[in-house]
Amino acid sequence: MVMSAFGGRRWLPHRPRVLVGDNGYAVLDLLHRCQSLREPVTLIARLRLDAALYAPAPARQPGQNGRTPLKGPRRPSLKTVLDQTDVPWTVAAVSWYDGATRTVELTSQTAI
Repeated sequence: MVMSAFGGRRWLPHRPRVLVGDNGYAVLDLLHRCQSLREPVTLIARLRLDAALYAPAPARQPGQNGRTPLKGPRRPSLKTVLDQTDVPWTVAAVSWYDGATRTVELTSQTAI
């Protein structure tokens, strides 16, 4: 399993683990497994611009009937976020594959 690849924690125990994968790794079961570890691992995966994103599930209220929600309300698609003017973007310099430095704009949000 993928999780056995984290044996390096004994050498760098206080460093956070961040995995980067393509859209094949954007699977909820794998993302949940990474976050449910004793020491969670961040997984960064490419998403389609039209991916269906949801807010995390709200906490269950005392006395609430029915099934526990698995996801919260629908979030805007990535394509919609690109067009919004109120999204906070951060400019960063990134070392690119050819050794050149490129300027990119980043934003971060939590979604399921």
